[in-house]
Amino acid sequence: MKRLQVLLPFVGVAVLLAVWSLTVWARVVDPALLPSPISTFRAMWIGMTSGKLGVDFLKTIERTTYSTAIAAEIAIPLGILLGSSEKVYRSVEFLIDLFRSTPASAMFPLFLVLFGLDDRTKISVAAFGAALLILFNVAYGVMNARKMRILAARVMGASRLRVLWDVMLLESLPQTFVDCVTVCRWRW
Repeated sequence: MKRLQVLLPFVGVAVLLAVWSLTVWARVVDPALLPSPISTFRAMWIGMTSGKLGVDFLKTIERTTYSTAIAAEIAIPLGILLGSSEKVYRSVEFLIDLFRSTPASAMFPLFLVLFGLDDRTKISVAAFGAALLILFNVAYGVMNARKMRILAARVMGASRLRVLWDVMLLESLPQTFVDCVTVCRWRW
């Protein structure tokens, strides 16, 4: 029975392929609009191995990596700073929420003017959207750090910077890593 549970995630894929094949076979949709799974995978394989699709796919991975790294590099320290001081967070909360509610694609014309027509524009738009998401969640991760650990560090004589680095940063790491992974998956 446990061996069958390993195959459970593939059931949905098998059902999708079966419905897709049946739809093509029954000609419910014009084959020009919905080719068979076999011809689709064949075209994908050719495009990935000898066509431009493989190059474009690798370029997308490169842009995603750069944008996530830039976003994390900017947003994690700012999120820790904002999360460690409620006064600072409350003073800029409106700006964060304003930009967070603005779709990154709406900022594309601005980034186009700033960076031109190359990859920097695409990377900066993606980094902008990712940075806001990471910033907001890291700040909440720091704000929700266990108060007992913070108090224990202070009682033991840790400086504010040491508490920030050793306690709050480490407390926010699980949420930070989840956010970064979510951003990567979301961008793909």
